[in-house]
Amino acid sequence: FTTTETLRLRRAAPELFTTGEYLPLDVHLDPAFSSGPQIVAFLRRTPRQQALVAVPRFAAAIVDEGRWPTGTSTWGESVVVLPEECEGLTFANIFTGECVLATDRRVRVAELLGEFPVALATANVGPARLATAAP
Repeated sequence: FTTTETLRLRRAAPELFTTGEYLPLDVHLDPAFSSGPQIVAFLRRTPRQQALVAVPRFAAAIVDEGRWPTGTSTWGESVVVLPEECEGLTFANIFTGECVLATDRRVRVAELLGEFPVALATANVGPARLATAAP
């Protein structure tokens, strides 16, 4: 499923994967959860589109067998820190359809990984963003 959906995005937006800038992102873990799993997050971006990727590390140590590392019970108030130009963007997870708004240059991990343990979320910027925001 994840491979199929990622390849579908790659086919629809090849520039994100071929010439898009790669930007590793900081993650601030909730202090109550800091001894638990970690997140690897990065952004691929072009002038017209951004793709935010977030993947947990070491999650098996704190979740029960058969349970995914999702939601507030796993991530608390942990956040992914984004570059300034991402402020106000809405990222849509291609795996779940969940949308997450970047506020104060951050997205909550519990929202990004609300239903599925991996996120690949896209946001349009520039003219495409203005066109979708128009009434």
